Amino acid sequence: MSKVLILADFSGDKASKTTAELATVGARMGEVTAVVLAPGGKGASLAATVNQGPISSVIVLESDDFISHGVAASADALANLVKEQSPSAVLIASHAFGKEVAARVSILTDSGIITDAIDIAADGTATQSVFGGSTTVHSKVSHGTPVITVRPNSVEADFSASTPAITNATAVVGADAKKAKISSSQPPVKGGRPELSSFQAVAEQMEISQLLNHLQIHLVPQLVHHVLQQMQAGIHIHIKLDRQERQ
Repeated sequence: MSKVLILADFSGDKASKTTAELATVGARMGEVTAVVLAPGGKGASLAATVNQGPISSVIVLESDDFISHGVAASADALANLVKEQSPSAVLIASHAFGKEVAARVSILTDSGIITDAIDIAADGTATQSVFGGSTTVHSKVSHGTPVITVRPNSVEADFSASTPAITNATAVVGADAKKAKISSSQPPVKGGRPELSSFQAVAEQMEISQLLNHLQIHLVPQLVHHVLQQMQAGIHIHIKLDRQERQ
């Protein structure tokens, strides 16, 4: 069976839901191996959180170069792993970091690239929504190893529990990837707007709030969030209103 590499995506010290989404589409094409790029000493803890979705194995690459040399080092290590593993495809989250890594991996492996896919078929055909969603494009990489970035929240993920085998490999980072060094960094200042990756959940929460307002039920935001979590988990919520039970 062919192998598909996905670059595990993290939110803080925990694998994000995007990792499960990448695994879900990757499993259509072959056996999924998640790649964890971690600073020295952090690989085991990060890999332990990659436990949702159809992931068969995890390869951990540890290097402090990922901190000191950023995207260039990450892309170089991943590209060298791609050359070694010869996967049928490489899937990466379609955000700023992911798309830059994907572009560099594409060049380093002499492969074609597709960005912002919203779906991928079993034969590797990617679907893209362009021109503000007015046009749907189907495309397929014809040269090298397909490198495809997938938009977060574009596919329904399989969140079933998984216990992938975890192995450690040597992160190979060449001299060219170390020509620029990060002297300092700080996390971005977050505003009041929600992250785009959580837009679907925010939209669902707004719908629930509108429904409760329509029923003239007023709940504090924390309780609305609790109701949303329960509904997403498939638990029926019963609300008693004017001595009538509504579901």
